[in-house]
Amino acid sequence: MRKAIFLIFFLGAIIFASLSYIYRTNDGKSRSPESAVKSAEDIRFDDKSTKLILSGICEAVRRYNALENSRCVTLDQLEGKYMMSTYKMVDSWKNKFEIDPSRGIVFSKGPNGVAGDSDDIELKYK
Repeated sequence: MRKAIFLIFFLGAIIFASLSYIYRTNDGKSRSPESAVKSAEDIRFDDKSTKLILSGICEAVRRYNALENSRCVTLDQLEGKYMMSTYKMVDSWKNKFEIDPSRGIVFSKGPNGVAGDSDDIELKYK
């Protein structure tokens, strides 16, 4: 039951953060949803929401590793018991999140979608 409440709270926080970000201009002022849609091309995605999602994934990997008899090597292992629908989780640039168990990180491939370069966003779970 605690896990379900945590997941609901976590997903609510992600949705709230994402919507708050989308409906803000670069100078921090709020704007209407209609004007946000009309000016979508001027929205510059950054890594804030991606880092928020990565931190949730890292927590799920830590719980999996602590409670299961094996280590998490794919994010699909988290689906159901530790996270909901991992196949739908994407970063700000519509790339799927990845895990590298040998380095103990979960990461986004960043804006260019190529893993292993300087624009990747990584978070350690170990």
